[in-house]
Amino acid sequence: MYDNGLTALAPLLASGASLRGLWRERAECEASVEPAGAPDPADPLPVALLAGGPKRVADTVLFGMHQAGRLVLDGKKARAGTTEAYGSGPWERLVAERVARGAVDTHRLHEKLAESNPLTALDEALVRDGLLHPLGPLRAWRRSWYLHAVVCVVSAFVGVAASDGEGGAAWLNPVSLCVLALLLVGLPWAPFGRFTPEGRLTPAGAAALRRLREAHRRLDGSSWANAPACGHEHPHADPEGIGVALFGTNGIRDKALRRAIRKANERPSSSGCGGGGGCGGCGG
Repeated sequence: MYDNGLTALAPLLASGASLRGLWRERAECEASVEPAGAPDPADPLPVALLAGGPKRVADTVLFGMHQAGRLVLDGKKARAGTTEAYGSGPWERLVAERVARGAVDTHRLHEKLAESNPLTALDEALVRDGLLHPLGPLRAWRRSWYLHAVVCVVSAFVGVAASDGEGGAAWLNPVSLCVLALLLVGLPWAPFGRFTPEGRLTPAGAAALRRLREAHRRLDGSSWANAPACGHEHPHADPEGIGVALFGTNGIRDKALRRAIRKANERPSSSGCGGGGGCGGCGG
């Protein structure tokens, strides 16, 4: 029998309170961004963060520095290019520090770019412009979802203990069934996929990205698989790197450079030689 109804009421109240907290965190996250009033970003790096997240930004930085002759990507290694003037920007300084003492692993360089302070500043700028949802409220939403799930599971077991055990399975009692129903109600509010680049886009950010992809759709180079390598007689089709920012490595015409940047996205493995025809012959 129920203990004066308190054993039945407590798990229901706990589950309901956690569901209300989840709903509140979700609402605050959805309402935490003001609509963007600024024009669509024109610089490749903000565009890269909107289109593909931190890894796409790292791709775009590597591509741009290769274009400028400041970096040579050769297989799985990166080394300083023929141009010594790296510039004063934070991305250039970060890369210059890494390659100053010789060749470095492109994956480690790529990983460092994707976790750098300049990336954090770029993310915050897009949040201020109303193009990305901030990470703080998203993390609070995720914590609320985990709390709701834990409270509901624990409360369902409490419901089993609270049942009188007369007839049917122990789970078939009103308390456990109501708690499980509250868990199912919260499922559509789970922040699954919200931490992906697409999931963080605000409506204004998604609209800006659609306009940019439409304006630059010619740079989506899926048909460039057999295009000639870069060089003075075959210049880069995308000197600003906007195609890489929007479409990833599909925006790179040069097959060797495209392969080198794809390798930078891969975790090192013990197998393989790591060489394989880099893009050392083209400085920009």
